Amino acid sequence: LYLIEPLAPSDSDFINSVGEAAAIIDAVGSPGLATMLDCAAAARAGFDVAAELSRFVEAGAVRHVHFNDPSGRGPGEGDLAFAPILDALEDSLYSGTAAVEPFVYEPDGMAAAARAKELNEQIRAERAQVNRLIEQETATEDPRSAEAIREKILATNANERREKTL
Repeated sequence: LYLIEPLAPSDSDFINSVGEAAAIIDAVGSPGLATMLDCAAAARAGFDVAAELSRFVEAGAVRHVHFNDPSGRGPGEGDLAFAPILDALEDSLYSGTAAVEPFVYEPDGMAAAARAKELNEQIRAERAQVNRLIEQETATEDPRSAEAIREKILATNANERREKTL
């Protein structure tokens, strides 16, 4: 399998979006060619990373994801929200591979990997908590309020995570 990795215009002047990569993949027409999404590059290029994943995973184009923040650090160590990214992958039944790809390892690689693992576990636990609360709330309330409840809880949890890292 060969992967095309779109990079932000600040990093490359060739293939700057998953859409451009998908067009090349379609033109070539080989099952041995796919693309990937680098979260930092997509965010620096101005894309909504979760929306790009939803669109191109469902189309079968994205087969690998780099989890990193535009700050050069690992997921959760900058301003890019990773809960919506993980939600998009889960919702689109992503079955490809993923890797944490920071460029800043502070204080070292093992600590960066541990923080990325911890963030993933926190987000998964929060999602399970949100789903339980939604089930409880919607049993007695209007089901349309479920998404509002979910967004409020996820935003609160994201703010708490950000405050811990500051």
